[in-house]
Amino acid sequence: VKNIKLLANIAPLIKHHHEYVDGTGHPGGLVGDDIPLASRIICLAEHVDELRMRGVTSDSFQAAAAKMATDGAGTRFDRAVVGAYLSLPV
Repeated sequence: VKNIKLLANIAPLIKHHHEYVDGTGHPGGLVGDDIPLASRIICLAEHVDELRMRGVTSDSFQAAAAKMATDGAGTRFDRAVVGAYLSLPV
């Protein structure tokens, strides 16, 4: 991505979107605020999107996504990002 001129500025955000706030992610093992905020947002968004790709139905999607986000808050996901996600209107 860094070699695509249009996307070069966001390459670091994409690179770090698999970092978890507790430091167990990859590629750098970054912790908490050392992970760019946009990467922390992308991390949660990707996990929510994976629920849809796994076939979670619309009837149970909101509850499943909220549970996944809440369960991962403080370990996989940034607590503030989870709070912002949960405050979105359904």
